[in-house]
Amino acid sequence: MKFKSLKQQIIVIFLTLVLGIQLAGLIPIQRSIDKNVRNLVAKELVVGEKVFLNLLESNNENILNGAKILASDYGFREAIASNDQETILSALNNFQSRIHADIAIFQGVDNGITTVSGDLTEQDAIPAVQQLIKNYASSSQKIQFEIFNDMPYQLVAVPIKAPIIIGWMIVGFEIDDVLAQKINQLSGLQVTFVQHVKDKAWISNASTLGADDQRVVQHYFLKESKYVAKDLEMDMRGELFETKFLILHDDGDDQLLAVLQRSITAEISQYDALKYSLFILIVVGLGIFSVAIIYVSNYIASPIAKLSENAKQLEYGNYQEAITSEREDEIGELSKSFNAMREAIATREEKVKRLAFWDETTGLPNRV
Repeated sequence: MKFKSLKQQIIVIFLTLVLGIQLAGLIPIQRSIDKNVRNLVAKELVVGEKVFLNLLESNNENILNGAKILASDYGFREAIASNDQETILSALNNFQSRIHADIAIFQGVDNGITTVSGDLTEQDAIPAVQQLIKNYASSSQKIQFEIFNDMPYQLVAVPIKAPIIIGWMIVGFEIDDVLAQKINQLSGLQVTFVQHVKDKAWISNASTLGADDQRVVQHYFLKESKYVAKDLEMDMRGELFETKFLILHDDGDDQLLAVLQRSITAEISQYDALKYSLFILIVVGLGIFSVAIIYVSNYIASPIAKLSENAKQLEYGNYQEAITSEREDEIGELSKSFNAMREAIATREEKVKRLAFWDETTGLPNRV
């Protein structure tokens, strides 16, 4: 780039340099904000997962305590021993209503009788109940989930003893929006429960997200030929979410997962005020620096421009105007040198003129 003046060159070079430094400083700041936000969101997801599991465990304990009361009831055990189906069903209905459960099931040991209270048939319940009892006996995991009629449930199995085990009582609660909202209120995370039943597509049956965002989550599972539980960033209509998957139930055919999410975009947006302040500081700094650069460029370039004008006057043969400068720096010395040169040239010019008309030895005119 060619410059027409030294002043312009100084202004452009230094302003470009300052602007480059400011922009170079913004890049690591932006990267640092992004990195810190992602680390923070990842930690919040870990904490949210613990809150989620603690809530499920708390619900599990509450159900378990209530179920134990019924399981220890003498009349209930007598009804089981006498195979009184009407009394068993009545007790299950009362217990279900009291703890606001969605299903309550009794599974006998000796006679294999299954009694179901709630919107569920014995045919639907028997396979899952038998597997649940088997899992309960062989695993330390007390939080169990099952899918009945395309609806997921959190289940608790309680053995009924007299004093040996004479049956099992299973109590279940639907995984619905109420549970999702409760988790959201406690953890601040977006929660979606997705399930896959054999030969059917993935669906979302409970969520704190809107319908459009739920479809984005479903689409992720639909496009995965083989699902692998892994943390990832999910783009949901232009908003990035850190996403964590928890497998709640997987028996090979049916899967139930909890999708925990935290918005990265929303967290980063909290730093917009800081970014705006930095931008204002940069603009103000550039303004102040521009004024300073213009002053400095004038301080440097103006004397040089004046010397250039004086040089043109010398070129035109005007040696009478003195070249002066009040500065004591190199430019001042240059001005003094220019003035000395002007005086020397003026002296030689005067001498040449005198020799042209006067004889230096005799002092007489060379011509008449």
